[in-house]
Amino acid sequence: MSGTNPVEFSALSAPQQAQLLAFMQSFRPTLSAMAVSLRTLSTLADVYNAAIAPVVVTMDPATVIPDNTGLAGAQPLVAGDLTMVMGLAASALSTLYGIPQQAEYIKIAGPGNV
Repeated sequence: MSGTNPVEFSALSAPQQAQLLAFMQSFRPTLSAMAVSLRTLSTLADVYNAAIAPVVVTMDPATVIPDNTGLAGAQPLVAGDLTMVMGLAASALSTLYGIPQQAEYIKIAGPGNV
């Protein structure tokens, strides 16, 4: 807040402390799960770039790639969908999973939780 003096946690009222701690109790595990998912996505992006993209670029963008995951409600994708989503993944990784961000996730959730 602009124009106010910053205060320490101990200077917050008891309800403010409780609210902040309750938020952090959900926030830290959520960031941990996100960091784990981003690490997995980074690995998948590496595999995609090395082995899958060279195959997908040879396909017609409308070619159906069947779903074999068993995920309830998952639908087949077309090659163009996969290319588009992997582009989004690359953008997300560059924004959310650089070295500085990874260091923050470790600070937030602990090294064994990211």
